[in-house]
Amino acid sequence: MPQNMTRRPTAWTPAFVADVVADVLNSGESAGLYRATTLTAQDHQIPAATVWRWVARATGIETVSLPPGLLVCRLCAQPMVLVDLPEQEPCYTCRSACPRRPLPAAQISTLIAEAMLQRVPHLVPRGRTHDATLYAPGIIRRITVGAAPTDLHITWHPAPRRLHRPDLTAQQRLDLARQRMDAGDMTDALGLLETGLLQIDSHRTGATARDETTATAAVLYAQLLLTTHRAPIAIAWAAYGHRSLRNILGDHNPTTCHALKVLAAAHRHAGHTSQAADLYAELATHLHHVLGPRALPTIAAHATHALLLFDSGDCLTARQLLADTLATHKTQRPEHPDGPRMQHELDRMRRHCLNNKHRHPADA
Repeated sequence: MPQNMTRRPTAWTPAFVADVVADVLNSGESAGLYRATTLTAQDHQIPAATVWRWVARATGIETVSLPPGLLVCRLCAQPMVLVDLPEQEPCYTCRSACPRRPLPAAQISTLIAEAMLQRVPHLVPRGRTHDATLYAPGIIRRITVGAAPTDLHITWHPAPRRLHRPDLTAQQRLDLARQRMDAGDMTDALGLLETGLLQIDSHRTGATARDETTATAAVLYAQLLLTTHRAPIAIAWAAYGHRSLRNILGDHNPTTCHALKVLAAAHRHAGHTSQAADLYAELATHLHHVLGPRALPTIAAHATHALLLFDSGDCLTARQLLADTLATHKTQRPEHPDGPRMQHELDRMRRHCLNNKHRHPADA
């Protein structure tokens, strides 16, 4: 009879849990948090659900804690991990290689809250002083813990800001932002998403989200930025979200396709005609695979690609693509209002070529 290789709970010391969580976070950007959790659980012979609870607690995905990387140990110069084991008080601890003993999480939180309320009390809303630590990411850049729990060296943000509903989980924040967006309250939606994405550097080369919710929030944030005419910033967030979703879900997933559409639109808004044309061509290819060549989103992507090709100077290719797209559209949806619009654009392209004496064979 095969021996049960699952590691017993008695071996789950705070340092061991910190090792497991750190392993997940280190591989999360490349593999995605869910896959990284599964692989790490297999490596350590622990149920994946158990590892996910540890990671969720440590990163604030399901419950609120200091963001990973904000609290750093001076002894090992590594981020400390929040560990919450049954029948033990939550603690911040280092990986097993560090000699530091675990620090009570409640004591650390109290000390941080006291420092914040003394320095920037106006950034903690009235009635929330009991959980002031929730607002730390908008006020504090880094906290280094010395030899004792009371030995905290705080690096303050040069431009601190009040966070918007930091008590929400990532999924709650995304859902509420969508509700605010649908209600037309773009300012509130932006505030919600900015709070959730505050610790992310979307400009870092190759940076990806560890989970689908964060990646989706980045794409929604890019959409909102486009409505406020901030295309350059939107490009960075749309690229981050699309890159992350492609890594987590694959190229042909509808959510990934939507992210690609937002990225293409951001480049178009910024006037990056060639880049936008390439992205719409890629989008059309993926939508062809997911929805089929005659689906309206596929046709729309082809039509937009044609318009961008024309704007970039490739008028003949643009006209051929738009003519083919229009023919497909007429076959599928002869009464759809996009048909006359595409015909109008095609006629405009032809007039442009005739007026500029391009002498295409089709115009002979």
